[in-house]
Amino acid sequence: MHELPLVFFTVLAQAVAGSVILLTLFSALPCYRNSFSTAALTEITLMQLAVLALSGMAALTHLGMPLRAMNVVYGVFHGSAMSLEIVAVSLFGALLSGVLFLAWRDANGKILWLVRGLCAASAILALVAITRVYHLPTVPLWSSMWTWGNFALTASVAGAALLLALLHFTQVESRLIARVFLPFVIGVALVVSVHYLFALNLELVALHTHLDSFLQNALGLRFTLLVVALVLCCLPSRMFTTSPHISTLRVLSLTLILIVAELIGRVFFYELMLIGHL
Repeated sequence: MHELPLVFFTVLAQAVAGSVILLTLFSALPCYRNSFSTAALTEITLMQLAVLALSGMAALTHLGMPLRAMNVVYGVFHGSAMSLEIVAVSLFGALLSGVLFLAWRDANGKILWLVRGLCAASAILALVAITRVYHLPTVPLWSSMWTWGNFALTASVAGAALLLALLHFTQVESRLIARVFLPFVIGVALVVSVHYLFALNLELVALHTHLDSFLQNALGLRFTLLVVALVLCCLPSRMFTTSPHISTLRVLSLTLILIVAELIGRVFFYELMLIGHL
């Protein structure tokens, strides 16, 4: 699949953006306000940057000739959606690097909060810019509000899964994410997936085509993985560990399952481009 690098770029970049937004929101809650030491925030931000860098490397492999990346400057002046995407993601990465530097230097709390707020805002901008690239009138099955909704859900589901892992491994309280927010957003994703399938079937009928067995199996696998993740969230903790805290096995399983589910969903999305041009 030629678009496989973009599958990893979009899902991983959206996961990092979602985790940054959620981290900013959750750290403002009274129950979390004093949970984030500068050491924990430094570790979390460093890992977020590492995943974002990984997504960037995946995107560069899709260029064929990485030196063409310099053409983004010309594209910005022409309002190119892809160029604006690169600028937005780069700005997000730069501000995330700024958060890392300030946290590492144990900077003044107000300054750190200001930069974190700007970073969260740039994360939203990056999500919008990525989605605009694919909301194309020339691709019938992409040219709908479902593209915006599905991409936002990827940021929410994969972002929450990534944040859960980061909080767990930096020993920050993660039960609110695992037991409340994650089950909620997975449930929303399941409901939206069912409605999306009905809407997609109507569009396919209008185009006088249908999904082949590969795409049907991909949809079924993604739906199954989401259900498994929801069950894992709802099972009592004593089934995994005698400790009241979320077990490492459970966290790793949830994170892996949800990231893989979103990668499969993105593969399905890119394959729709071929159907739309039949």
